[in-house]
Amino acid sequence: MRIWVALTLLATLFLVGCAPSVQTVGGIERKEPFTRGVSLSPSTTELLASTAMAPQALVGRTANCNFPPVALNQVPVVMNGIKPDLEKITAAKPQVILYDKALYSESDVEPLKATGAQILGLDSSTLAGYRQFLRELATQVGSEQGISDYLDKVRAATDKHKTALTGSALTVMFILEPTGAAMAAGTEGFHADIARELGVTPVGPKGTKFMAINAEEIIRLNPSVIFTTAGNVEPLLKDPRFATLKAVQKQAVYGINPDVFLRAGSRVDALIDAIGAQLSRNR
Repeated sequence: MRIWVALTLLATLFLVGCAPSVQTVGGIERKEPFTRGVSLSPSTTELLASTAMAPQALVGRTANCNFPPVALNQVPVVMNGIKPDLEKITAAKPQVILYDKALYSESDVEPLKATGAQILGLDSSTLAGYRQFLRELATQVGSEQGISDYLDKVRAATDKHKTALTGSALTVMFILEPTGAAMAAGTEGFHADIARELGVTPVGPKGTKFMAINAEEIIRLNPSVIFTTAGNVEPLLKDPRFATLKAVQKQAVYGINPDVFLRAGSRVDALIDAIGAQLSRNR
C-alpha cells in the first residue's frame, strides 16, 4: 500500500513539473512579459525607462522625453510635435504603447490600435490612478518587484512627513505661473491628493486639472503655502496684490522643477518629499 502511495505522489510531482510555466500577478495570468514598449508621454517614459522598472523594454519615445537621460540616449523618437508618428511607431514593433490620458483624446489613441500593440493609458489626474497604472504596468512588462519597491518609496516619502503634518491648519495651493493668467491645481486632482495624504488641505478651483484662477480668488482662498513651477518666486513675493497672503507674509512660496512638478513619472517620491519638507517647515 505504501508503495502505491509513493508512486502516486511521484506521478503527481512529475505532472506538475511538466505543466507549462505561467506567471500569475494579482490573479491575472501572463505567459510572457512584453519586451518592447513605446511611450508617448514624458511621464510614462520616466516610468518605463527607470532602472527599477524596465528600461530595456523602451523602444520609442517623444522628443520631449528627457529623463532619465542615460536610459534615453539610444531610444528613437517616434513623436516630435503634438501627434504620434504612426509609421515610426509601427516600425518600432511595440508590444505595448503607453500614454498619458491627460494629453490624448480617444480619437488620438484610436489609430494606435492598428499597430496590434496593447494600449495602456496613465490616469495622471489622481494619485490613485497613478498607482493603478503602475500596477498594470508591472503585469505587462514583468517589473513587479521594481514597481513594488518604487511604490514603497512613494509611501515612505509620504510617511516621512505625515505624522508631523496631520491635523495641521495649513492650506496649500499649486500654481503653474503666479503672475498674469495663473493656473492652479484643482482640489480633486493629483497634487491635491498629495496634499491630503500629507495631512494638509489643498485650496484652488474644483476639479482634477490645472485651471485658470485670478488674483482675487487667490487672495480669497489665502493659502498658507504656495508651490509653483516658476524658477523665480520673487515676482509673486513682491506683487502688491498678494501682500496680504499668508504664504507671502511667511515667505512660504516655493519653486519646484517643472519636469518634477508636472509629471506623474518616476520622481513622484521626490516631489512628495520636497512638498512635505517645505510644509513641515511651516506647520
